[in-house]
Amino acid sequence: MSGEPAAVVLPVDATSDDRAERLAALFDAHEDRLYRLARRLAASADDARDLVQDTFLRAAKSLRSVPVGLAKEEAWLVRVLVNIRRDQWRKTAVRKRSAATLRVDVTTYPSNLESAFKAMLRRHSASPSRSMPVAPRRCCALAKVTSVGH
Repeated sequence: MSGEPAAVVLPVDATSDDRAERLAALFDAHEDRLYRLARRLAASADDARDLVQDTFLRAAKSLRSVPVGLAKEEAWLVRVLVNIRRDQWRKTAVRKRSAATLRVDVTTYPSNLESAFKAMLRRHSASPSRSMPVAPRRCCALAKVTSVGH
């Protein structure tokens, strides 16, 4: 024997105890390796622990799709962890881009922002077009929602 823990296979009519046992076996076998990987991908130890936790939450939600066998389980869990981290990176990048487009130099706007919104609405009719820059489109949408321009 190689000293590796045996894989727990779920029968078709698995009970919650079987599911808990399978998840516990996955955690015991792979948590340390996943944490080391997450620590390399994340900025802090807390972020790494969150990544590992999210990975096991996904595994718990779709326990039947986790393959059987130590190497296959690890590969599946590593892929899930990496995908979660990529999603976080993408979300951060989108937020940074959105924040950058929303930054406005206040000195270029008139002192009365409401009149600026009304003027923008008049220029771009009732519905902002896709050809407009993102920031004015958002301003028009905000003005419509808050009924500033009416």
